[in-house]
Amino acid sequence: MTDGILSVDGLEFVGGDGDCDWSLDTLDGWFDGPDTKFTDSSRLLQHGSFDVPVFSAARTVTVGGLCFTSTAAEQEDAARRLTRILPTLGPVVGHFGSRVLTGMGKRVGSAKFDPLVYGSVAEYQVQFWFPDPRLYGEQVALPSGSTVKLWHYGNTNAVPVFTVSGSMGSGYTITGPGGQVFQVSKPLVSGHPHTVDFRTGRVTVDGGLVVDQTPVAQVWTVPPGDPVTATLSGAGSGSLTPILRSTFL
Repeated sequence: MTDGILSVDGLEFVGGDGDCDWSLDTLDGWFDGPDTKFTDSSRLLQHGSFDVPVFSAARTVTVGGLCFTSTAAEQEDAARRLTRILPTLGPVVGHFGSRVLTGMGKRVGSAKFDPLVYGSVAEYQVQFWFPDPRLYGEQVALPSGSTVKLWHYGNTNAVPVFTVSGSMGSGYTITGPGGQVFQVSKPLVSGHPHTVDFRTGRVTVDGGLVVDQTPVAQVWTVPPGDPVTATLSGAGSGSLTPILRSTFL
């Protein structure tokens, strides 16, 4: 039994002691690292294979336990609630220990609901598939400035988003680790901050997409462990506000 709560589409699967509608007795794949994927390229007439990139595969999480109800009608309703979870991508939130992690998953396969005691106890099992295997934690509180340090609590690379505010009439440059630069030629106007999203490489202002004004767009990530530095430069004055979520595999 796992202490904590897994929330999906309005249902709460509860681990640990105490009363609940859905007990969480099986939780496979949430705490484990996802499998890996790679394309093996064998060396012809030699030992072994060529070195190739290795990536994380999609995450699969299996949830199971008991469902407790008071009447036959409630048991039937509970079965319908479980099977109504649609195979469409949505948030799956795990509250375990002091950390809350969220992944984007969808139900796969058939949801199983087998009454053990008619009207009161049933056994259930449901499986979720996460095409992005990463789980995302809290947003790290990072200070603003023309030079900022970025770090997070996770165990894999996290992708930053920056809010750039101030007044820089000729645009600006964000310089990151290893001298990587992200240049924006669109003027930065006071009261109209830019959002620079390294997840997509896009820049938006007042909700509108900035097109053809990023001559150099080198995006980078923040590794776990030691912090990295981002610096804002350009004619005028401006400030970076980083948005970063702890990221886990």
